[in-house]
Amino acid sequence: MTSQPQQMFESTPPPEPFYLLLYRYFFCHWLYRDVNRGTYLERAAAMRFNQERRGYLPTYLWRWLVLLMVTYWLGVLFERGLAMNYVATFFFCGTLMSVVMLFLVASAWLGLKYL
Repeated sequence: MTSQPQQMFESTPPPEPFYLLLYRYFFCHWLYRDVNRGTYLERAAAMRFNQERRGYLPTYLWRWLVLLMVTYWLGVLFERGLAMNYVATFFFCGTLMSVVMLFLVASAWLGLKYL
């Protein structure tokens, strides 16, 4: 008998598109279940599930904090160093969105931790 590689039985999933990977890298909503749907027991189970997964939220906090710092310093660089105010405005808008996401993720983390 010959030993053939088992390529027929091993199937690799197709690669995910880059935009989906980027979404999953920055947004954590895909990890959690909706606690407003279902019966009382299903909602309680979803809440327990979400509380068990709250450990992933500090990682997302760090990602948004790094993005905040990078966009802020790029905005400062373009505004003061290169005198390109319109480009700096783009980066400062990214900074503002990062601040909003930091507050959202932090409030979700604290809510799942203490409620």
